Amino acid sequence: MNNNYVLSYRTTTYTKTTKGSSGTVNTLNKVSPMTATYWEIVMPGLGALYLNHLYSFFFSVISWAVTIGKSRFFVGVYYTCIGNFDKAKDVMDPQWFLFIPSVYGGYIYFAYSQSVINNIQYKISQSQFLSSEYQSPHFILPLPPAERKPSMYIVASFEHSVAVELALTELEKIGIPKSDLFALPLQVRNEKKRIFDSAHYADGVSFVDLATILGSAFMLVGGIYGFVLKLGPVLWALFGLVGGGVLGFLIKWIAIKKLPSLDLFGRKKQPKLS
Repeated sequence: MNNNYVLSYRTTTYTKTTKGSSGTVNTLNKVSPMTATYWEIVMPGLGALYLNHLYSFFFSVISWAVTIGKSRFFVGVYYTCIGNFDKAKDVMDPQWFLFIPSVYGGYIYFAYSQSVINNIQYKISQSQFLSSEYQSPHFILPLPPAERKPSMYIVASFEHSVAVELALTELEKIGIPKSDLFALPLQVRNEKKRIFDSAHYADGVSFVDLATILGSAFMLVGGIYGFVLKLGPVLWALFGLVGGGVLGFLIKWIAIKKLPSLDLFGRKKQPKLS
């Protein structure tokens, strides 16, 4: 937000990343998918708040509070912690408790996927802006032979961020004409795959989707059988969540290693914007 404030004083044409309404002011910026996922794991709704999705935040918090309250989940956790597993089974409402896996897993994946989409949208928006504002037809490349001695080109590469626009406008402030600046969004090919997307990297392959699906499914099964098994539904649901999540991650990791050219939906990957 501070960088956008600085840009607003330097130029009237910059990447349109801010939209205000009666409910909120949304700013499109680079975000960390892992940070959004972490806060959503800690408490459903916090990931949406980190992403500035205020309506999603209120919906998540209210629905989560109702589900937890009706299931008497925290009471069950208390009796589980003191080892009274039979009492935990008695006080908890099975029907409401079994809503928790799908709600919890769904919110986690929502935060992760929305953060990745947010970053891709920012890259596309800034690429369009740079192409329209900093690709002057009067930019000379290469320089005529008579002008080569006293002149030179300075080339630099940057990740997509508001810092790119700050750097360009700063060059304009010190007297370099816009026609002498040329910004070219690049296509990066054959880059090694990373396990998790970050604020500056997204390849269309998610290692979180199958982990949340299997984690939620195993958590549901663990919660169901936990009402008849010795350790109670809370511990068995936790075992299912961790076991299913790890299993889903490993399956996706092995599949991507075997088929590195495919994206999340089994299609051949397209080069990403850098």
